Amino acid sequence: VSELKGEDVVCVVKNSTTLSGSLFTLHVSQIRIDLPTLTDSDKE
Repeated sequence: VSELKGEDVVCVVKNSTTLSGSLFTLHVSQIRIDLPTLTDSDKE
């Protein structure tokens, strides 16, 4: 966690892992993704 902004938590992810095969790599920087962290099935 690098910063708290009201109800938002700003995190910096440091990861040098490379995904290959049928997987892909997604690098996101300074982009807000409005997706739930846990889905209803995750919570079950």
